[in-house]
Amino acid sequence: MSEVNDEILKALMLDIAAIKAKVAPEVPIIDFSAEASEHIEALDSAGRSKTAECYRRSLHALADFLGEGSITLDSLQYPLLRSFLDALRQRVSESTARAYVADIRVLYNHVAGRHNIFQNPFKQL
Repeated sequence: MSEVNDEILKALMLDIAAIKAKVAPEVPIIDFSAEASEHIEALDSAGRSKTAECYRRSLHALADFLGEGSITLDSLQYPLLRSFLDALRQRVSESTARAYVADIRVLYNHVAGRHNIFQNPFKQL
């Protein structure tokens, strides 16, 4: 009887693991910094150097804020973005702070779109 129960338990555990994999599949780590930088370079190559420079400046400001060279896409969540905006407001004008966040939003949408990710951590900003 114990062997039968063990087999049933194993089968249930496999079913639970399969359900978890479907409901919450493992999300690959996406290097936002690298992909955003690639997009910026593509803009620069396409003759959109002023836009590229604005995006580059905004990405650099975010990296400085985080104190990291590499930023993952999943790290860009609302609380972090709110803190970034608040920190920017201490250093630059409101319109400049909003422009930096708007640039990061554009880069985020580009990278997320390439990976079919449809969450929007910028929605409430």
